[in-house]
Amino acid sequence: MSPPKKPQEVTLEFVRVREEEDFSYERQEYTVLHTFGDAKKVCFPWDAPMLQEGLAELEKSHPDGLKLERLGHYLRDFLETSNWARDEGQLDQARMNRSPIHLTIRSNAPEMYYLPWELLPLKPSGTQLGQMPDCLIRYELRGILGQEPGLTPSRILLAGSGNVDFERHRNAIMAACQGVPASRRPALEVLANLTRQSLTRALSDASRSITVLHLLCHGTLISENVYGLELHPPSEYGKPDRLHAAELRGIIAGCTNLPRLVVLSVCLSGDVGRPAHRLGSVAQTLHLQGVPAVLASRMPLSTEGSVQMTEVLYNELIGGSGNLRKAVSAARRKLHELKSKDWVSLQLYARELEPLALEPFRRPEPPDTGTSPRGDLVLICHAAYGAVHGAPEPVDAPELFAHRPRIRKVSIDQTAKLKERQWANLEKEVKRLTSRKGQLLRTLEEHGTELVYYGFPFVPLAALVGFLAQTRHVHLFEHDRTLKRFTWVREAEGPFPPLRVEARQGSSGSAARLRLSISATVDLDDCRAVLPEEEVRLDVHCRLDEPQRGIVRREDQAQEYARQLCLALDQHIAKNSSIQQIHVFAAVPVSIAFHLGQALTASWLKSCCVYNHGAEDVPRYKWRLWLQAAKKGLPAVEIL
Repeated sequence: MSPPKKPQEVTLEFVRVREEEDFSYERQEYTVLHTFGDAKKVCFPWDAPMLQEGLAELEKSHPDGLKLERLGHYLRDFLETSNWARDEGQLDQARMNRSPIHLTIRSNAPEMYYLPWELLPLKPSGTQLGQMPDCLIRYELRGILGQEPGLTPSRILLAGSGNVDFERHRNAIMAACQGVPASRRPALEVLANLTRQSLTRALSDASRSITVLHLLCHGTLISENVYGLELHPPSEYGKPDRLHAAELRGIIAGCTNLPRLVVLSVCLSGDVGRPAHRLGSVAQTLHLQGVPAVLASRMPLSTEGSVQMTEVLYNELIGGSGNLRKAVSAARRKLHELKSKDWVSLQLYARELEPLALEPFRRPEPPDTGTSPRGDLVLICHAAYGAVHGAPEPVDAPELFAHRPRIRKVSIDQTAKLKERQWANLEKEVKRLTSRKGQLLRTLEEHGTELVYYGFPFVPLAALVGFLAQTRHVHLFEHDRTLKRFTWVREAEGPFPPLRVEARQGSSGSAARLRLSISATVDLDDCRAVLPEEEVRLDVHCRLDEPQRGIVRREDQAQEYARQLCLALDQHIAKNSSIQQIHVFAAVPVSIAFHLGQALTASWLKSCCVYNHGAEDVPRYKWRLWLQAAKKGLPAVEIL
């Protein structure tokens, strides 16, 4: 049997340019970040009447198919003005290769989760994204990461309330369970007449862990534009208890028994009521509070559709592959065959960094006591221009963190002396980094450990740390501004923005000016303000076509840029005997700054300095750091 094909990972990230609090139906500008790191500003036509017509169909039991089709074309037109064509090419190639697809949607703008990206038509076939076989569309929210599952047996809790088809759901799940050997069969428990009190007890019982919570009840309009759950009355003659997202958040906050998967067979459970509603939906609340995967309905869900979805979903999860991507994809196909619009309704919230979210019934392997551990993993956190909150975690790099006797953290905190741009303190802080008795050098020279470097240092200081590390391999992590964590986009394939190298020979001087334009474009006039043109014998510019912050999102991307940087140094500077100094002006992220420092340790290189850019400083490059002098403990900082 051939091994399963690796999924084609595609990411669409939307960052609202203006971060006003309240959403309005006006044209809105977003930066669209793509899988390969490039980005483009585009406008979404929220003010278009026909778009609003299509969105209104999402709340109808029998939506107009043509209006939904038109809604998909609005999504298509929006992406056309970005760099979507390359992502689309990857999807089409995966389709032709019969490879699985993972498309992740994430945003700092809640209204983007309201849009049904399942309706997006793909060229050249016109097939809508949600109809592609073996395609997972997941909506990712920044929130609490789920806990690693224990070794307890799998358990499904079917909880229901109200006048719903409870028996058919139970029979569908039971049939899936009985179709597998007893050793693989999850336990099925039933909780009828669900109240908020019984839900709280079920989620708080640590002795009876829940693998999957299947919640079956009516969705209800609680107030204008706010949907919630309709639960059993608290008393015999009471009215149904209507639970909205904020109340659900309060219940979950104190619970330690959150399931790995919640299936909300509830009308409008994925719907926030209107775009960017502050309360959020029931599904979003569960996901934000730490449930790894939540499958919900953004539209009214038909009775027959909910039963068919349940039957196909659990047959695949329990008796089939066990993979949620395959299960949701199969459920969509079944609903589409029934000529039902329920296939559009299914909306999955899951995180890219939680791969086990896609295999809810997979039990983790017990620890291998025979595995010899590697050395300690030491996390070097470097803060200078801002405080660092958080650190890389096992979920960000499972193989790196596995089988460690200890994981230690070394904090290099220079914010107290440098955060307010107190440049008079620089020399002392540089000596702190290079001191033989200092924490940094002792950590870099320690044997038998693996090192991780991350944080918010100034570019020259990050380059200095790389320079001090010399040829030692150090794992680097970038800060993802949307996820608010130190991580890399994993499982992504395909090209990223190329680093172009341009060299220009001068007629005088003995300095090489090395410009790196990755996070922003290095302005030549700013460079000339501190290094006159007549002193520049050679100008080497390594640049992206469209530099921008956050563009380096993959580890292999950072490594490739570092390789090309070393190549540029070898080809253009090493062979030029007239070069006596190298002046570096770098608009780069921390990982590239560290790689830069390591590249500058080459023995043939002359004296090297790295400049620090400050938009409010005069001149913009207010100070520079001489790397060789710093390493020797000599005065190394020049205030310009």
